[in-house]
Amino acid sequence: MNGSLSQGNTRYHLNLVTKLRLFFAHHFGEVTYTGVCLLLGFYLVTSWTGLDYLGEHDITSWPTFPYWLLVTASTVGYGDLSPATESGRLFTAFFIIPFGLGLFTLVLGRIAAAITGQWKRTLQGKQPLKIQDHIIVLGWRGERTQHMLDLLLGEVQEAKKQRIVLYADKISENPYPNKIDFVSRLHDHQLLAQDHAQVARASLVIIDECADDKNFSLALQCAKLNPKARIIVHFRSDVFSNLLHSHCPHAECLPSISVEILAKSAMDPGTSELHHQLLSVHHGMTQFSAEFPAGRPRITYEELLVRIKQSENALVIGFEHAGKLLLNPKKLAEIVPGDRIFYIAAKRLDNSAWYC
Repeated sequence: MNGSLSQGNTRYHLNLVTKLRLFFAHHFGEVTYTGVCLLLGFYLVTSWTGLDYLGEHDITSWPTFPYWLLVTASTVGYGDLSPATESGRLFTAFFIIPFGLGLFTLVLGRIAAAITGQWKRTLQGKQPLKIQDHIIVLGWRGERTQHMLDLLLGEVQEAKKQRIVLYADKISENPYPNKIDFVSRLHDHQLLAQDHAQVARASLVIIDECADDKNFSLALQCAKLNPKARIIVHFRSDVFSNLLHSHCPHAECLPSISVEILAKSAMDPGTSELHHQLLSVHHGMTQFSAEFPAGRPRITYEELLVRIKQSENALVIGFEHAGKLLLNPKKLAEIVPGDRIFYIAAKRLDNSAWYC
């Protein structure tokens, strides 16, 4: 009977020692946040108890103790307070200063590591986003996407509008830190579940992957998640373009126009340079659009053309009415509130310009 109890006590003590060893190995082997808190608690309690036991009551009084301990542990040492007893000085020199300095350095290191980790997660696109009315760019095609982002950044800065979020799986870090947001979670034609809410809050989605089938799949997902957002998709084949229009009539499907520009430049020299300047906000005149404001009375194209040219040195080249685009329309063609006006100018015009 006594042998059984002895064996039970032995097993209990062995289990307790094993648990303690595992606890210390887990929290202090790599110094977790729990380990730091435990060390800090041990340091505070031991420091106060030791100084109070050694008769340093002037230092252990509140709120003197935390002030003195912080100043001493960080080795600032203003000198306004110091231990009065010999044993107190020895305790401070051999425990409070070395232990406190190590702990102080450890805490600062953990804070720096947390800040660095947060920045690294953001750079690698692993940080959750909580924004709305933003522009989403789905896909990465190297220099092509970089050029598109440069143009978008110019447009956004010009119009002082929303943020840009790049979703891509072919790059590991944000190509434009501090300029755009980045998410590295676009896999196998699918948006992951945690990104659905972000797509649902966007105002514009641009889809430009290498494969038409992937663009088609992403466009269907985005249209389902956010029916109100503008969706612009690039397709090489008219088959996918027509198929998407049958499912999402409001999606804008853009074919590659490089062949058209090449043929046009052959017959009309300078066409490529003209289109490049009209599409880029970085230099020269650029093509913009604006909605004719509500509450504004009807106006003829000729009248608006003359007024905007005189007041803003901008050229109105046409407008869109009821889904129909009218370029270089007749002089007496009427423009009504809600129509979209297309114009060429050095910069985007303020809304006040249309009230001239």
